[in-house]
Amino acid sequence: MSLEDSPSLDDIQDGFDASQKTSHGMKSPLRRIILALVVVAVIISGINLMRSDTVARMRGTGTLTGQVVDEKSEPLQADVIILGTEIQTTTNAEGNFTLSGVPAGTQSLIIGHQGAALEYPITLSAGETLNMGQIKFVSTLIPEE
Repeated sequence: MSLEDSPSLDDIQDGFDASQKTSHGMKSPLRRIILALVVVAVIISGINLMRSDTVARMRGTGTLTGQVVDEKSEPLQADVIILGTEIQTTTNAEGNFTLSGVPAGTQSLIIGHQGAALEYPITLSAGETLNMGQIKFVSTLIPEE
């Protein structure tokens, strides 16, 4: 539309009439589709973020303690690891361990001894010290040939 064909201020003082408005009917379905795709992308991104370690780290950390014993309830020297992290320790002579800086949320605690390992799911809150108590490590002996 050229400047000469433009309506004057007097013509639009009371607003545009329906005959002067341009039709955007073709753009409306496209806008709805784009909006729906954006909403789906945001939901998927949120789900992926909630499942990642990033959110657990943002939520804070806690401490995990316990004692590893053998089938006779005697202290066992074992490796203690939080799966998917670099957090690990070895139990002391009494079988006790402490892991600090464990990301809050659901984690997997791995107890390893002489090539065997057991996995324990744990849920830790930020600032919490979770005492696992006695963890009995029972492994099957391999017969000597």
